[in-house]
Parts: sequence; structure tokens; C-alpha cells
Amino acid sequence: TMLEEEISFPRGGGGRQSLPEEQAPAHDKSTKKKRKSSSSTAAEDASKPSSDAVKADLLFGSSKKKKSNDEDKKSSKRRKTSDDGAAVVSGKHSLLPLGGGGVALATKRQKKKHGGEATAVPVSPVIEALSFSKISKGTKLLACVREVQEEYAIVSLPNLLTAYILPQQHQRTGEVLYPLSHTLKVGQTLAVTVQKVATETIRGGGQSKRIQVSPLPQYINPRALLVGDDLALGTSKGGEKKSSIVSAANRLSRASVPVRGQILSVEDHGCVVDMGFGIRGFVSFENVQGGKGFVVLDDDEEEPDDDDQEDEEKSPLLLQKGRLYDFLVLPVSSSAKDASSTVFPLSLPSAHSFAKKTVTNIMTTSSVGGSQKSKTATTPFTLSSLTPGWLVQVKVEAFATNGLCVSFFGNVFRGALEMNHLGATLVPDAKDTSISGPEGGWKHQAATLFQKHQHFSARILAIDVPTKLVRLSIAPHVLKLANVVNPTSPLSGFPGVGQIVEDCTVVKLDPGIGALLALPPQYNYSDDSETLFSKALTKSSDLFANASFQEACHVRKVYVHISKALDETTTVDAKDSAAAGKFHKDFAPSTKHSVRILNTSHWMEGVAVGGCAPSILSAHVLTHEDLEAGKVYKQVPVSAQLPGGSVLVQLGGSSGVSGKDKKGSSRSKQRSGICGLIPPVHLFDTTSSGSSEYRQRVFQTKYATDAKVDVRVLWVDPLRKRCLATAKKSIVQAPSEEIITNYGDLRVGQVGVGYISKIDSEGVYVTFCNKVYGKVTARSLAAELGVEDHKENYSVGDVVTCRVVKLKRVRRKGSLRSSGEQMEVDEEEENLDQTEDEKSSRREYWELTLSLRVQKGEGDEDVLGKEEIDFRHPQQIRLRPGAILPVKTMKIVELVDGRPKKSGGYIPGYAVVSIKSKYAVSEEYLGKVTMTPDVECKLPYSQLLDSFDPADVASMESLDALAKNVLKVGKKINQKAIMLLDPHKSNVDYSSGIGHMPVVSLRKSLIKAKETETEGTSADAEHIPIVPSPNTNLFVGALVCGFVAQVDKRHGAFIRFLDGMTGLVPKRSGGLGYHLYDTVVTRVRAIDDATQPPRILLEPSGRETPSEQTSFNVGDTIATATVTKINFFHASLKVPDTKSERFFLHCSNKDSNVSVVKHRKKPLPKRSRNKKSVISKSHPFYGMKTGQELKDLTVVSVQRRKDHTEIFVSDKNGAPTSSPSEVNNAPCFIQNASQVRVGMKMTGVVVGYSSENKGVVLQVGPSVKGFVPGFELSRDLNVLNDLESNVPIGAVLECIVLDSKEWYKNRSTCPFGPSHQKKLKALSRKVSNESQLFLSVLGCESKSAELPKPSNGELVIGRINKALPPFDAPSLMLELRAGFVARCCITELDEPDEWQNMPLGHLHGTNSSTSKASREATGDVEMKEDSSSESDDAEDEEDEEEIGEQGDDGYRNGEYLECRVLNYDEKEGLIDVSLRPSRIQGDLDDDPEPQVGDIVQGYVMQTNKKGCFVRLSRAVEGRSTLKELCDGYLPKPESSFPVGRLVLGKVKEVRPAPKKEKHLRESLKFQVDLDMRESTLLQDQENQLSFEDIKVGEKYKGTVQRVEEYGVFVQIQNSSISGLVHMSECSDTFIKSLEALYVPGDLVKVLVLKKDEENQKIGFSMKASHFQEDEDSDDSSVDSDLVDMHDEVED
Repeated sequence: TMLEEEISFPRGGGGRQSLPEEQAPAHDKSTKKKRKSSSSTAAEDASKPSSDAVKADLLFGSSKKKKSNDEDKKSSKRRKTSDDGAAVVSGKHSLLPLGGGGVALATKRQKKKHGGEATAVPVSPVIEALSFSKISKGTKLLACVREVQEEYAIVSLPNLLTAYILPQQHQRTGEVLYPLSHTLKVGQTLAVTVQKVATETIRGGGQSKRIQVSPLPQYINPRALLVGDDLALGTSKGGEKKSSIVSAANRLSRASVPVRGQILSVEDHGCVVDMGFGIRGFVSFENVQGGKGFVVLDDDEEEPDDDDQEDEEKSPLLLQKGRLYDFLVLPVSSSAKDASSTVFPLSLPSAHSFAKKTVTNIMTTSSVGGSQKSKTATTPFTLSSLTPGWLVQVKVEAFATNGLCVSFFGNVFRGALEMNHLGATLVPDAKDTSISGPEGGWKHQAATLFQKHQHFSARILAIDVPTKLVRLSIAPHVLKLANVVNPTSPLSGFPGVGQIVEDCTVVKLDPGIGALLALPPQYNYSDDSETLFSKALTKSSDLFANASFQEACHVRKVYVHISKALDETTTVDAKDSAAAGKFHKDFAPSTKHSVRILNTSHWMEGVAVGGCAPSILSAHVLTHEDLEAGKVYKQVPVSAQLPGGSVLVQLGGSSGVSGKDKKGSSRSKQRSGICGLIPPVHLFDTTSSGSSEYRQRVFQTKYATDAKVDVRVLWVDPLRKRCLATAKKSIVQAPSEEIITNYGDLRVGQVGVGYISKIDSEGVYVTFCNKVYGKVTARSLAAELGVEDHKENYSVGDVVTCRVVKLKRVRRKGSLRSSGEQMEVDEEEENLDQTEDEKSSRREYWELTLSLRVQKGEGDEDVLGKEEIDFRHPQQIRLRPGAILPVKTMKIVELVDGRPKKSGGYIPGYAVVSIKSKYAVSEEYLGKVTMTPDVECKLPYSQLLDSFDPADVASMESLDALAKNVLKVGKKINQKAIMLLDPHKSNVDYSSGIGHMPVVSLRKSLIKAKETETEGTSADAEHIPIVPSPNTNLFVGALVCGFVAQVDKRHGAFIRFLDGMTGLVPKRSGGLGYHLYDTVVTRVRAIDDATQPPRILLEPSGRETPSEQTSFNVGDTIATATVTKINFFHASLKVPDTKSERFFLHCSNKDSNVSVVKHRKKPLPKRSRNKKSVISKSHPFYGMKTGQELKDLTVVSVQRRKDHTEIFVSDKNGAPTSSPSEVNNAPCFIQNASQVRVGMKMTGVVVGYSSENKGVVLQVGPSVKGFVPGFELSRDLNVLNDLESNVPIGAVLECIVLDSKEWYKNRSTCPFGPSHQKKLKALSRKVSNESQLFLSVLGCESKSAELPKPSNGELVIGRINKALPPFDAPSLMLELRAGFVARCCITELDEPDEWQNMPLGHLHGTNSSTSKASREATGDVEMKEDSSSESDDAEDEEDEEEIGEQGDDGYRNGEYLECRVLNYDEKEGLIDVSLRPSRIQGDLDDDPEPQVGDIVQGYVMQTNKKGCFVRLSRAVEGRSTLKELCDGYLPKPESSFPVGRLVLGKVKEVRPAPKKEKHLRESLKFQVDLDMRESTLLQDQENQLSFEDIKVGEKYKGTVQRVEEYGVFVQIQNSSISGLVHMSECSDTFIKSLEALYVPGDLVKVLVLKKDEENQKIGFSMKASHFQEDEDSDDSSVDSDLVDMHDEVED
């Protein structure tokens, strides 16, 4: 029979109203029930056995007393005359009744023909349902994990039961040991033990039944089987005991008994497993799914996503601390070494392989009479040792009315298979006349499939020792232990929840409980039979090979509880026979019904749960997932009135009925549908101050039980199954367009209906559907509606209609949440120092500002358009930086005095001016709303005039007095104004505090300049001053108009423009000559656009000093000029008829031939660094002399200084101006790096070399330099390794501009540490800010500025850079073209036959670096001219010393090499290259895989407490434990085996490297175990001493292995045998401390005292008296050392 009542574990909630009532054991309850009077229904009578039946089949089996011959004959006759369905006891040794516990043997009474005496004739037994009442503490069940949460896990039990698991806690502290997500996996099938069975009273009436289970090993594993003692099993004789571990392991291994284990730790070679009762096991990696298909996870690592769920065999096992699995025990040999083991050797097969293991009887071997012969005996299990999940061979003993009674383990145990666990679903036919009874003639149909004494495999489902209950199953998904998550599982493919299935046939009827129905054939499992049953099962029994049985197993089933069958049976009482009778009649077997699927999560049962009641079939809402926030549900019934005034309404599911009982009193039946809660504040539109009598009458009438009301859902929580609804008429009847349910769908100006949820001093808070909140400020209520005190005008719960004024998404650490009916806002300031990842992970929420003024008032303007508004004819001016406000539009409302600064000086005061919305509007309202508020702005006192008298701005008080004389509160300003600052985009202080108000200025010069700039009427655009903002496209030489914001004696004058943009006039350019707050016109000299807003370097424009004007302009031609002076960089010229102008011809502007970079057979002479550069043959000025006349010169730049004007000229034909004339060519005269763009061509003069051949430095302009890396200079290694000998100073090179940001981006993708990444970002900004260019000579050849990416197998050039931190050391780090970093593994430096010890020197100093080495590591471009100073030489010497600390390794820092790309991982950002000659020639195959026993060589990677890690090749790494490093003792292994040392080792084991380990490289394929001891490498296996060679009384030499308090362990030389020298055998005299005399590694002589052949142990002696007559003994001994030590102590 199925479950009487569905059990579902309630979600969430910690607090409980009532304490759970523990259930009594099932066998106690059954005893009590038998004593009750027989006043029960017919269904109950049929399920209870009679007293005669109990006597016929005792609870503990047949009696052991001998019967007389007559009794035997009578018994034999009774068995012969019984019908086929009679209970037959076929086992003589079973202690269990037929079918186990919970099986009733019903009888019927009839009269004999020859007399009136009535006799009891047995009929078919009845298997009682495995229901909630049958389960008690200690019951073991097979469960399937359905859901895993942080605080609990839900498991599915047989017969539609559900249980929960709590996290494992520490016994003393109560702390959670392992999270459930790290212990269990969804879909995992495992045995559990019931810990608690309780019934709790739930809120609103009714009861909830809970079952708590535990899967821990101490509750699952039978202690008797693990102890291994024969006495524990009751089979030992004479008190004899065997070795516990050996006997238990061998017995469990032979019987294939699975044991539960929990992983305690993951070690290097396997996992330590806790098996309960203090017993440990160990499973090696090679025994986990055959050494493949597992993933090792860290303690806090989450379970990875399984992309391949369709194949269970390919799904990897997760090895993690705390994981629970069922293991198989491996056999243990009887050798002394294995017999001494204290842990069980285990294996962890896959679930697919585990499901095939059949548990057999335990076989034990014992000697007979002390002779050599052994006898094999079968040790029976006990009932308590059986565990659910075992696959056993069963034999059919009898047919029950609703299942089969079977026996197993040689008839020792008996159990039952309920009808729903037989796998095959026999659908009854309505035309079949044999159908009778609630089982639908199952017994008659089953006779075609099952036979008595038939054998087949079944899996144990449940074990209950007190009641002797044993239940099994042959359902396909149970036999296969199928994972329901797998799409190919037999459990998958059910119709979806909510779907209605027609023509479902009743298979079995459980009177008064429910009915089992078969789905139509189109829903059958359509896959082949091999998916249901494995080939092994098909071959093991004829039953599984039967085609009819396989076809019947394809039928899917659904169970309908009586409460969901008919509307009349919603709340069936045990005494309500009318409703039960109707259910019995309508759901007779073979009848057909329409069923709606309600639940498919009962995975252990393999059936769905459905409902047939008309209310369920027609319901629109079945689960909380079907509810929609904001939707109206009309005419829903009221379920209950809860304490406190809340109302519970039923929104969906099955509905109840009202009626009258037999006495005529009305009754309301409890509902089990989807309910929603209406709080008291949502019952009526307005809230009453008190509970008036009238309101109470209305409440009782409107919300009476079963009354129908209309509600709107406010929010739904499907996970916790909660729903909040409102019955407020204004909200329920509101139009759908006014219902707000999502922040993302809101728009400014939208109108919505909500209710007030909180009121405070700041305003009122309005709540909409789906937890959308907004705020109406008290200021807006007063300004728009004239509300003086909003706390008196509004109350919590009032319905209001609002208009959206502002919507903002905030990325801060805060929450906007509701607490009951109140709402609060938690907000913290944004931490600007956090990283981008931290910022992106912060919680986001919305700020919604509302207004209660919904209707449009008089004077409100129409919606503003997006098009530009002409400020000269304004209707509404868009308030943004640069906007011009007309006269009389600003009204002064407040004057605020200035305030002093803490650092000195003061911040000017300001006036608050108000601008009506008909004159101006903020951009945030533009095009969005029809009504806009008035705008308030700040007018700083420093913005009243173009220039101030120095006395007026000398102090804060004087400026305030000046302003108050001009400005009056309440007056309008009869003057135009210009907006300076948008406070939402800038944080620059223009006055005492920014706030949220725009800043305006009355400076007439700024207003005029902005108007002239906008009109653009002048023909000479270059001489029109502009008022720039951060969005202005500035260029060098532009005239800009601003005001002096600050004069700093250290730097100069800071000039401020629109929206916070600031420039600097240096003091050397006359910046200190400006006056504070004056309006000035300056010229742009340089621009740094790396920041926002950009930083600008300014110079005086000349407008202030007309006498300094010059008649020369860019582009003018100078006929002749005379050379007056020549140096390396420029030549000074004299032009006739000029006075204050100074003329120069820069070397970069001289017309000359371009040099070709090539290897010179005759090297150029190297000059001293202190020697000044001279003009060589390659220099543009070579051959030019003083006094020489130059003709046809073109002016390329005019630069005005404080007292003169500098004019630069060029003799190039068609020399362009400072602006580029062609896209591909740079300007002839480059004054700033911002003038050029990526891809432009230009020429430059070589002026120096960078250290260590990094590249050459070019002069491309008077103040602009460029850097050409060696990679971009040539492809010839001879040239790159000696630039000074091949590239002459003064040579002219043609280059193309590269993108330095792209170079640094490629460098930043490399896996450097955080400190290097931080330096990279800083250097990237530094290079972009300085006047430096990144150039390429090779780019001109390819005519492309694109930085090439390396590819696998490509032959590239690399430059050794030892300052780079080695990645995955030991390795050699190289730089490649385009900024990429490459790594050459130490095994790829040379061919294996040519490997040398420490090829990279001592690597401990690679991470220590000076500031210069740090710049080299991060890629800082160092530009040095040939005329470097002595300090530069000192830095180079420091670098050489630093690199020298790493040792002379043969690889010169800065050397260029040819290498082959082996692998380029774009995600990792690192490139693997090789320097092997064979790789250069094209051999890219990996080194061969080492084999066990090979002597291999490798380089030390790391030495720590876990051992020495060695790299054999780029694909193979090994490890040697500390005890296998050396034959002696190493006090500091890391010093003896440093990184990079070449070592030899013998291969012990080879295994594939795990693919999903995060810390492993992708190129790593194998891991090996090594033995590096010299004795192992040099040992001869034939000459090595064995245990049998050691003789008692012989003397041997040995090495001390370790020293303990009780003795010393010594290993004999030329062997692997070690033994103990007890403390009493270490010396002839007393020894106080062994550690003071012996240390590991000491060479000693020992005498063999005893040998233990069985345990392979040896006892030694080191007393000096044993070795006095030896030839090699010396006078110094341990005893003499002891005497000396005692003498020292006495002294």
C-alpha cells in the first residue's frame, strides 16, 4: 500500500511554535492496536492478521522442538492441501516470519462438511504499507538526495516519504564540520538511518510529520562486520580470535559488502576515510574508478559544473574532505607487513560499476584440528548487519495479495516486495472477469511473470530490526541506482508539473488511502530494455530476460491520494465512510481518469504524484511558482482568520468544501492548496485608528471563512513558499498600467499606485508590487501640495497615486528592504580604494524618488525635446557647462560667507540664485517629464568680475564685503551668466562646498568668448580664444580663456575652465605674474589626455604683451639664413632684419638620407659614456659649417617665451606645419607627443642606446623623444646583441608610431604578481604622460603598426630578462616582440644529453631587485642618451651587481636568442618557448614517457617538508619523499637540493596528471614518484641482503634512521631492512638521553639479537662490549662518551 499521507519537509524557518512529539516504535503501536476492540472498517479488518494466523507463523519462525511423527504427517498434509496462495515456510533456519515483519497472514473461517466446527484456512498474506507509522528511530532506508541547501538536505524515501538531513556538527562545540554541499550530491543514492520521527503542530492548524535521517558511517556500517572478530559474529570456537583487520577485510572483500565512508583528508596518493567506530580506511587514487575520472577539490572549493551529465560513467567523482561514498573493501594478504596494517584498504568504483556488485554470504577459512588442512565455512549475517542498498539474490516463497514474499542468503532472511516495487506494472483490463479486489487481480496477472522458487536479483530498500521488517525492490531505477539528474535515467521523461494526462488506468486501490494509476502508453519509457536492465541482470535471471516483464517495466505510474482524488474527499476522516466509499467505487481497478501531475520529485519511488479532483484539474495555480506579483486573483475563498487580524486566502490548488456533519453542525474542511496572507493593514483601503465595532462587523462579514474576495498579489517567495496579497480596493481595481512590479521597467513620469509603508521626518515611503520601494520627500510635499506636517496628513497603509520623478541605480554597499510594514534604507559611502572586481561584486539597488503631484498644473511647460535649443532666443536653457543664461533670469535667495582652509587661504563665499523652470531646466529632466522643478545655482563671489583689485581678494572678509555691496537677497541679476560646473560630473571646488547645485559665473570675458566661439564668425579660427571643457577637442597652440583659480609659488598659476578642467602656466613661463581670480587668455603648450579631465600645460598667449608680437607665422618662407652655431641637436641661425626672434634648425628637421640598420663587418668604435656626442658621417648636420648660408627655409614652429620668440625652421621640401597634412605622415615639427597618432610615419635621429641592448633612443622633436625596441629595429641577432657597434649615433631612421598602450596591455596579461601588475599600470600611465613615442623600424617594412602575436610553432627572437620574476620556476624568462613575455623551461635550455648542473645559477636571488631591476621586470622603457651622467653609470653597475648575484650561468642578461614557440596560452598570457637546437630545427615532439625502473635525470623545482619536486621535462614532473632523498640524514634538505640542481632518480611509479587541478600547467601530462637515494641508484638487486640473509648473532654496519625515547632505529647497509636497538641495548652503562648521543645519519655497528619471522622484525644491540675484539673497533665508544658527559655534568 502507498503512503497514507504525503510528507513534505517544510522550507525555511528556524523557530517552531511547539515541540515535536516523538513517535513510539512501530512494534509497540501494533501491540497496542491489537488490544483495542474490533470496531473498525472493513478495510482495517482486512489488513490485520488474526490470532490464529499469528500462531501459525510465529514472529521468530517455526519452533525448534522436535515433533512426533504424527504431527509431522499432519503438517505435511496441511502443506499439500493448501492452495497456491497459501503461505509456505520453506526455510527451516530463518528467524523471520514469512515476508519479514509487517506482513499479515489473513484467514477466513469456514465449516467442515461433516461437522459444524469452524476451522481457519490461511489465504494469501497482505504486505502492510511502509508508511510513516512503520518507521521509527533506527530504521534503515535507501534514500536519494533531492536537494542540498546550506542548512539542510532533502532526501526521497520509498513509498513517497520525504526526510531531511542536518549538517554534521562537532560533539562538544556544536560547530558545523562540513557543509552539506561538500558532503552530498544531488541525485546520489545511499542508505540512511532514521534519527527522529516527530509530529508537529503547524501554524493555522493541522500537523506536519517530519523524518530526520543521517547518512554518517557510524549509523550505517554494522560494527560486527568491521570489527572482524569471529566472536562478534558468534562463530568463534574456544575463544580463538583472528587478526581483526585482515579477517574483516578479507571477509568483506569476498562477500562484496559495501561500507560507508567519509573522506577525512586528501593526501598525495589517496584519501583517508572514516568508517565509524574509530576505524579508518585508505583509498588510493589508482583505486578510484580505476585511477581515472576523479577531481580533487580543496576544503572550501565548490562543486564544479558537470557539463557531461548524459553519461554517468564519465562523470568524475569528487574527492573532498567530508564527502560520503560507499566503498568496497580490498583483500589483505597474510604477510606480516600487511597483517600489521591498522587501516582498511578500500576502492571507490563508479556508481555504474557499484550497482552491479552482488553481496554474497561471508566465507571464513579455519584450520581443522590444528592440522595443515583448512575448512571453509559460511558465516551468516545478522539482521542488524544488513544494509539498504545491497544487491542480493532472492527466491520467491509465496504470492501476497499485493506483492511477493521472498527469502535470501540461503533462506536465512525473509523479506517482501510491495507491488509498486516489482518494476513491472500490470495494467488491468476492464473486460477481464478475473479482476477482483482493490489489487485489480494482480495475483492472477502476476502468475504469468513470477513463479514460486524463482531466483532473481533484488536490492534492499528498508531494514527495521525490532519489527523484523525487510523490504526489497526490483524496480529498474533502483537496481541500476540511476541518477535522476541524468537525462537518460528511467526516472526522467515524466510529464511536466501542471500537465493534465487523460485516460490514466487505475492499477491498484488502497482503500481509504489512495490509488496507483498507469499513464497511457504514449508516456511509456521508450528506450530499449538494455537501458532498464544491464546485460548482467538479464543473464542472471529469466525474469529480467522475459519480454513481457520488460514491456511492463516501461509503464510510468502516478499516485493519487484520496485527498486529491475527489472534491468530496479533500479532508477524509477515518470515520467518514461515505467519502471513502465513493472513492472506493469511483477508483476501482481498470477505471480511467484524468490526472494532473503535481509532483515528480519522489525519485526513490519512481512515480509521480497527481490529483483528479475537478478543482485541481481546473485550477490555474498549483504551486507558488505559478503566482505572479501584481496579478489580480478574483473570487478566491478565505481559508482562515489568523490570530492578530491577518487573513489566509486560497489562491490555487485543491479547494475544500463546506457541509454539515451527522449532527447537523456546520463544519469547514481544511485546505491543502496555495495560500496567500493578507496582513491587517491590507484588508481595507484606509486604516482605522482603533478597532471599532463597525469595522469588526465588516471584517467578520467580508472575510468569513469560505467567503469570496478579490486580491492582488504583492510579492511571492517560491523557495520559502510564501505569498503576500492585498485586498485594498484601490490597488485591486487599479489599471494594469499603474501597477509597478519592476525597477527596470520604470520611466520618469510614469504614474503608479502603491501604499505607504513608512513615515519619518524625511518623508513618506511608498511600496509597490514585487518589493519596489520609493520615497516622497517632505520638501516636495510642502512645495507641491502645501503639506505642512506629513506625519499628520498620512498614515501607514494609505493608498496613494505617485509619479516617478527620479530613478537612479546605485552601486553601493546597502540594502533597501522591508521590515514588517516598515521600510528602511541602509547606505554606506563608496570606497574608492577598492579594486574593480570588488566594486563589481558590490550589491546594487535602486533609488526611486516620487511625487504625489500627478496632475499637470498651470504654467507647466510641455515635454522638452532632445534637439539643441538656441540660447540666443531661449525659452528653456539646458543647464550644462557653457550654457548662457539671459538677463533677469536669476533671483538671489541667500548669501553664504566664505570659509577658511585648514592648509591656509580661504574658499570664497557664494550666493544661492533661483532660476524658474520656464527659463532653464536641468538635463536630467530633458525630454522625460512635463513638469520640472525650479533650479537653484551657486554664484561664487570670485565669479562676479573679470579682474579684482588685489586688496579685495586679499582676505575672505574683504571679498565677502565686496559681494554684499553688489548682491542683495530678493533682487534679480540684470546680467548674463555662464554655467561653469555640472555637479553630477565634476567634484571641483568653485566655492565653499559643492553640494548638488550647478555653479554659474558673471565674467563678461568668458561669456563673450563663449558667444564668439559658438557663432564662429571670424575667419581666423586659430586666433579665436575658446572656453574649453573636458569634451573639447584641444590641440597644441590653441588659445583658451579661463580664470586664475590659484597661484602657487612652487609651480605657477592654475587656470580653470569649464566643468573642472584645469591647466598650468609654469613659473618659468611667467605663471607667477598672474593675479588671483583674473580672467586670462593663454596658449596650449602640451596636453596629457591620459586623465579625465585632461591636464594641460599652458604658456602666455602674448595678448598681454603686444610688444612681443612677431611677424613670422607657421608656413612662412625665409629666403636665406646664416649658421652661427652648431651642436649635436640644433643649429642656431641668423636671419636678416630680425630683432627679438631666435631661429633654430633642429636635427630632426634637417633634410638627410635615411640610414639602413644592418650588421657591419667592421664594428663602429665604442666611445666612453662621459664623452659628448659628436657629429658623425650619418648625422644630418655632417658637412655643415659655421657661416654657411641656408636657403628656402620654412617656418615650422613659433614659440613665444617671456622675453623672446623662438622660431624653428626646416629645409625639407614641402615641410608641413605642426598639423599633419596626410594621414600616414607625422608633422615635420613635433612639439608634443599628442600631435601624432598610431600608424604615422616619421624620421628621427639616433641619440643614444638603452642599457643592455633594449633598444635605441631617437630625437623626433626638440622636446620629444622616441624609443625603438630591439625587436622593432632588426631581425639580425648580430645587430641586436651589439647595437653600439652596428647603429651609429646620429643616424636617421624612418619609423612608424606604435601603440604603447597595446604593448603594456600585452605585458599586463602575463601572470605577474599584484605588485608587478600595479607597477605596470603606473608605468603605462607614466609613459603615456611623458613626451615619448613608441616606434618601430620593421613596421615601415610591413607598412603596418599592428603588434604581431606569436603562434604555436613559430620561430621568434627573444631577449633574456632576468629581472622578470620566473614563472613556474626554474625557468628562464624572455621578452618577445609586442611586449609578450615567454618562459623557457629549464629542461628546454639544451638537449637532455647536454644538461648541466645549475644552468641558471642560484635562483634564490631572482626575486630581489632594486628599483631599476623592478622597472626592467615590468617593462619600463629606459631612454638614455649617449651623454649619460655618472649617476647613470652607477645605476648600471648596480644592475650588473644584482644580476651577478644570481651566478654566472652562461645566459647573459639582455642577450637576444632565437627560440621556438611551443605553446601560447592566451588565457594565461604566457608563452612557452624552447632553446633546444632540435626544436629550432623543427622537432616539436614531447620527450618520451619514463617507465618504472628507469634511471632519469631532472632539475629540482622545489624542496620542502613534503619532499623534493623534480622536473624531468616540460610534460613530466616527479617527487621524491625526504626519506628517499639520501641514505643519510639531511638537516636542511632545501640547502642540499636547491632549485635548479641536476639530480638523478629511479622511477617508482608513473601516473597521468589530473586534468582539472588548478595549480597544474596544461602541458603537464605525467607525474612520477622517484627514489633518489644513492643506494637505490647503485644497488644490485642480486647482491642486496634480504630478511632471510640476516642471521642472529651476526654483526652488520648500518645507518641511524631515527631516534626515539625508547630506542634507535638502524638500517643495515646494502639492504632495505631496519630494526630497533632498544634503549637498554644502546650502551653497557645507563643512558639518560639518546638524542644527545645519536643523530640520524650516524654510521654504527649492530649485533643481531633476535628475529621475528612472522612479523618481519629484528632486534639489534650496540653495546661496546660486543665489538671489543673486532679488528675495526676503535677506543672511542659510546660508553666512553657517556663517561665524559657524566664528568662534565659533575664538574
